[in-house]
Amino acid sequence: MRQGAGRYQSARERSKFLHLVETAQTRRDHFRQPRSLPGGRYDDRPVLNERRTFVVVVIAATALRLAHTATSLGSTDAYLWTLWVGLLDQVGVLRSYRYDEFVNHPPLALAIAQACGKLGTAIGLQFVDVFRGLQAAADIVTAGALVRIAARAGSHGIRSAAAIAFLLSPGAIFISGFHCNSDPLMMMFVALAAAAALSERPIASGIFFAAAIGIKIVPLLLGPLFLVVAFREARTRTRFLGAAAVVSALIFVPALVVNGPLFIQRVFGYSGMVRGWGLPVVGYVLEKTFGWSGLTTASLTMLPFIEIAAVLVIAILAWRRGLGPESLPQLLGTTLLVVLVLAPGFGLQYLFWPLPFLWFALRRPLPLAIHGAIGAYLFGVYTAWSGGWPWWYAERAGSIEISRLLSTLAGGLWGILAVGAVVALRQAFAMPSEQNVEQRT
Repeated sequence: MRQGAGRYQSARERSKFLHLVETAQTRRDHFRQPRSLPGGRYDDRPVLNERRTFVVVVIAATALRLAHTATSLGSTDAYLWTLWVGLLDQVGVLRSYRYDEFVNHPPLALAIAQACGKLGTAIGLQFVDVFRGLQAAADIVTAGALVRIAARAGSHGIRSAAAIAFLLSPGAIFISGFHCNSDPLMMMFVALAAAAALSERPIASGIFFAAAIGIKIVPLLLGPLFLVVAFREARTRTRFLGAAAVVSALIFVPALVVNGPLFIQRVFGYSGMVRGWGLPVVGYVLEKTFGWSGLTTASLTMLPFIEIAAVLVIAILAWRRGLGPESLPQLLGTTLLVVLVLAPGFGLQYLFWPLPFLWFALRRPLPLAIHGAIGAYLFGVYTAWSGGWPWWYAERAGSIEISRLLSTLAGGLWGILAVGAVVALRQAFAMPSEQNVEQRT
């Protein structure tokens, strides 16, 4: 950490920076190590209490997820995944892209879903129950990775705070326990890739990163951050890229050989439901209110390129500022917020993406506010689609009045996330890179 102090020109600035480093390390060690007491004894109660609290939260949060799973069927995605698993059993993973235009998930996700179906048959459970149970298990692994990330990033305070906020997030509970899609599994691999990167394990990080892409291709947008922030040396960057390339080839090349361009169209051409989120909704409102369709057309055609450009700008700024691996969690949360705000299409499960890293991207109480806003929106949507509480099956249907109300709520949530993305960007790049030792837990 002291090597970065050379970037400060004046002795006063250098002294201030070294003081920040020592203060952050003292705070971190205060929570990492037992406190010394007279007589050579140690007080390990803070560490033990944190561990006990974390275990209790894991048990309670998992129970909440499984309670949703045990008492419901899920959303429309549960129906679609069930159909796909039946198709996979008939024609296999590689050929399934030829038979259903809605099969748009990468091969690894389909293979895992097929395995869940076979496991469910063997133990007498429904596929949707096994598949959602897997998402709940993925959340536990994600929480463990977040604890590791907080420790490695030099965060002060309670190391498990980010994991606890994620586990108790209403949005994470609803999507993992009820919705029935693979986004929690995808984010588990992203968190594992980040934890491995901060532990200076580039090969493991590359493997986990490729696995995340094998679930959904969204993590491709996070690749530049791993290359310029997590792995700044050519040697470690090459190892990361090599591992990611080999595993990605194993996942994608067989399907590409079997299906050709159709596979690329199915997997890489899908961007979610249009006119359901963000700027397309704003354009739609302007078109209906004022008869101006310019923003609608532009947002639908240009948003994917704007999204990619925004991600590249974040990575370039991080590189120019010299941000190191300790900034990776913050930048991942910031980038995922930007990606969600600029998404050209939308699905409810997309709201899961930034949840694991919100605690690193924003200062309190903004992460809690966003967790609450996403949870409230999902509760309203699932309740409307299910025809009331408790939920059983949330089908994308309803009266025009309900659709308008949900669109209004989606617009409000998008506005909140947009503000969060702007604040996260300002916080990520407002300070010199070396002052990131003050990052939040």
